[in-house]
Amino acid sequence: ESRLQEQIQNMLQLVLSLGFVLLFGAVAPIIVPFCLAVFMVQLRATAFVLLKYTKRTLPRQQVGIGLWRWIIAVLMQGSMLFNGFLIAVYSDLFEGMPMITKMAGVVLYVLCMQLVSFIVDVFVPTSTEEVHVLVDRRRRVKEVIMKRSVQYSAPDIIPQGGSPIHAQYSAEIEAEEWSKIPHLVASSQESTSP
Repeated sequence: ESRLQEQIQNMLQLVLSLGFVLLFGAVAPIIVPFCLAVFMVQLRATAFVLLKYTKRTLPRQQVGIGLWRWIIAVLMQGSMLFNGFLIAVYSDLFEGMPMITKMAGVVLYVLCMQLVSFIVDVFVPTSTEEVHVLVDRRRRVKEVIMKRSVQYSAPDIIPQGGSPIHAQYSAEIEAEEWSKIPHLVASSQESTSP
């Protein structure tokens, strides 16, 4: 199964390689293509394992990548400061300059990188139209399920399929408590037992 612990391990491997590039990419730029290769292999291998060899988990409401965004943001801010420091200390541009000039160079570098980050955020949206479509689809499926569960709430109503449908789980569906609804196999075995 691909539970929370496995998802954390998969994400941790990606964040470690990204952090390595963010912090030391200015010192050794050759690591950037290797990090890209790690990302390509890791993402495709994870997708292959999830599709072919992992037990499908129950759908759950998740918060997304959660704290990983904060961790990556901290890594980015730290890498801006660290790269500015490396430029000020080891660059030929600042060789023989007083300490105040080097400090001003670090501050100027960090401010320029913050400006570039802001410009990228403006021109590359954080949310796409596909996300809104998926949210609307999920809402529509939930509405249809609720309407059908209310429509067949009487136990003597038998739809075209031939088995009665009860609205006994409508409260769980409304509250999105999916774990309280038994599996289809378990509920069909209960209904066939004498």
